[in-house]
Amino acid sequence: MLIILHELLNFLIRLLVRPKGEKFDLLLVRTDGIGDYIIWLDSLRAYKEAFKDKKVLLVCSRATLDIARLDPFFTKIVPLDREQFLKVTYWYSFVKKIRQYAFDYAIAPAFSRSYVSDSVISVIRSKRRVGFRGDCLNMSRWQKHYMERFYTQLINTPLERLPEIDINAYFVRTLFSQDFQAQLPAFPVLPISCSYVEGNYCVFFLSTNNLFHAWSVDRFVKIAMELVDKYKIILLGYGKIDQDLSDAFMCLSGNSGQIINKVNKTSFLETAQIVSHASLVIGNDTGGIHLATSLCVPSLAIVSGAHPGRFLPYPSRFSSLSYFPHVVFHQKDCFGCDYRCSRPMKQVYECIDSVDVESVRKELLSLLNCLK
Repeated sequence: MLIILHELLNFLIRLLVRPKGEKFDLLLVRTDGIGDYIIWLDSLRAYKEAFKDKKVLLVCSRATLDIARLDPFFTKIVPLDREQFLKVTYWYSFVKKIRQYAFDYAIAPAFSRSYVSDSVISVIRSKRRVGFRGDCLNMSRWQKHYMERFYTQLINTPLERLPEIDINAYFVRTLFSQDFQAQLPAFPVLPISCSYVEGNYCVFFLSTNNLFHAWSVDRFVKIAMELVDKYKIILLGYGKIDQDLSDAFMCLSGNSGQIINKVNKTSFLETAQIVSHASLVIGNDTGGIHLATSLCVPSLAIVSGAHPGRFLPYPSRFSSLSYFPHVVFHQKDCFGCDYRCSRPMKQVYECIDSVDVESVRKELLSLLNCLK
């Protein structure tokens, strides 16, 4: 019902709020989280070539705003708060801002489209509005079908299941860059900062966007204890969930002087600075692992079986790189469920709970040997 009311508001907005003012050559709509945005940074190379010296406006989530601001490619950036998105007053204020502009070309390149990004496309004025036909991971089938009417072109879904960086490359090859080849993402150049930790250290990211696919804190502590003789342990993250997890980590670890809890104590760019100087990064399948990869820092991730090979692991053709992420998972016959789990639910998904400490310890030793 809330979405129906939201669509009624969008209809009135399209009718009453007329575009005026500045014109841009390109609108890019990328309203997803940090991990997805960082993976997309690779295919952004193709947009920079195709729209060189053009006026480009980016609509991004507030979570990725600090990353976007580092890139001079964007003429203007308009952030969107996904948590406030369905509130009428917030959405009306956002649309009044975005309707000031006109666009020759509007692109929403996410394969798993969302109602948020599709709503932005539905209210802007543009000659061409292009998106991915994609899947229904973030929307119901009827929502996806309804929102497709606002696009002038939809890129068909690849016939084979591809990793996310190859999906992004497929999209730009189909549109305007036929020879584009995917690489591991590269983070924009960081500004000089005094946010650093002296000595050798390992960063831990304890949470994910859903605690049902987060490895347990007590197991992370056991892995950290394997490292404290040679490395300081730095805990990073944001929000109440990360705070609770980091507090539990400190309690279970005995609050060792080698462990530093920086959760909720750094900005995102300060977090990136700390990660950029780390010896390695350990965490769940989350933005922190993709951040480490984009900064050429070795990492180890504990992953579920929801969408194997899409986000992690990265394609094996990059495995010779020293910062290629190592992953640990427990193979099951139900892999590929897209988090529509058919197994009995306990505190976490069975595929995550089945990853034992010994498996992670072995992969960690393999990673450490590669760093020698």
